[in-house]
Amino acid sequence: MKVSVRPEQRQARLLSALIATSALLLGVLGALISHAFQSAPECSENSECGRGQCLDGICVMARISPPTATPRCVVGFPCNGEGCERHGEELSCVDGRYRKILGPELCQRESVRSYLADIASRCGNADQCTPTALKDLVISNEEFDRLIQDFGTAFALHFDTGRPRSRDRSGTSPRWNEARNTYIDQLIPLVPTLEGADILLIATASKTTKGSDKNEILAHRRLREVRHLLLEATKRAGGNPDTLRIKDTNLGDLWQRDEDGYKHLSLSRSIFWEPSRERAFTALIDDFDAATKGLNNRAKENQRAWSEQVMNQAVFVIPNPCTVEGAADDDT
Repeated sequence: MKVSVRPEQRQARLLSALIATSALLLGVLGALISHAFQSAPECSENSECGRGQCLDGICVMARISPPTATPRCVVGFPCNGEGCERHGEELSCVDGRYRKILGPELCQRESVRSYLADIASRCGNADQCTPTALKDLVISNEEFDRLIQDFGTAFALHFDTGRPRSRDRSGTSPRWNEARNTYIDQLIPLVPTLEGADILLIATASKTTKGSDKNEILAHRRLREVRHLLLEATKRAGGNPDTLRIKDTNLGDLWQRDEDGYKHLSLSRSIFWEPSRERAFTALIDDFDAATKGLNNRAKENQRAWSEQVMNQAVFVIPNPCTVEGAADDDT
């Protein structure tokens, strides 16, 4: 016997089905949203993130594509005709390498003369200047950033969080030895900018590492490592590492840079432990919006946080060309 269904019963069943379906869809959507806003998984290297990228210990599920534009010409790199843009920088090709055009008046500029005179008055001379005195000069001197731009040959070596570790110095870590060779390969073309110049090293640590003492210790390890890297690069380039004149100062987390402040330094290179990290950082600094196009807000925040942290985990290498014989008067 066929049971007839009243119209109002049919409508009630349809309504119940719609409610059940809507509840299921909302549940699925809620799960997706919850998953999207959960903390990103922790990691130590890219291989742990599948198709994502490990940045500052967390997986960011989108890689930054390397810039598609023509690469920028940088000091020390071969000018072999492969093509690069100078971006308004005054570079010339000398002995097969790009060099900053330094006019003869550079070492007579007031900012340069004033800074060198300040070193002389506080330290007696650069070879006797203590790290503490240099620290005061770097932090207190308003002309320091401009001086880096005037010299045009300053560059930075950036380090991963917590690196180098105390045991990395021994050379028993295969992972760190690989990173060390990457640094040296990038430094070899820059060796000519170091020869004959007084070299100032400024080590920094990011404030995200808790504890000022730990930051100072970490920056000190970076100073020791960069000294080793510069000497080894000079040796592999066929130079004499004993001729390098290096002074250093450890600023710990006292000298913090943001994106604009870092750009203002106009460094000739930013060197990283992995080429992919250097490309990612350069893309973020050059054009953050373009580098993070298509990422959600959380991923963008992670990218900015990583770039601002790693830019302050560095040793800045500043060759002073005015100490080259004949480049400046004896009284400077």
